[in-house]
Amino acid sequence: MQSPRTVWLIATAPLIAVMLMIFLSFPSEVDAQSPEGVEGVSSFALMELPTCSVAGGQCGLYNQDFKVAFSITPAGQLRLRSSQPLDYVLVGLASSGNQQPDVASPVDAETRDRWVFEFGGMPDVEDRLRIVAVIGESTWFGEASLIFLRAGD
Repeated sequence: MQSPRTVWLIATAPLIAVMLMIFLSFPSEVDAQSPEGVEGVSSFALMELPTCSVAGGQCGLYNQDFKVAFSITPAGQLRLRSSQPLDYVLVGLASSGNQQPDVASPVDAETRDRWVFEFGGMPDVEDRLRIVAVIGESTWFGEASLIFLRAGD
């Protein structure tokens, strides 16, 4: 025979579960309030492609709805291509010098899906590239390794 404590736990568990469901289904005051001017603003994280960490690979950032691919020329020009037209792109480096974000330039002002940025020299492969892409009030952001710049094996 089971102990009285076990029987009590088994008998009250469904009651506690129902009470928790009811309690959690009511909106709290915090949920009901929305700050003015923030509605419609969205921010989405991007993941780096696994090939960014492979010498000689290709690199880009992505999520389910948005993709951006990029390359860096030997002269230090970042060439970026997005899956959607962008309003603007911020580019920076996470490194010992931490380059502050700066605005990239669109290649074609009409389509706005290709962008360039001049680093003024080849970034170090140990740096990490930071990109923020903006469309309207939606922002996509991500950071990627530059190891792909090393010559492949």
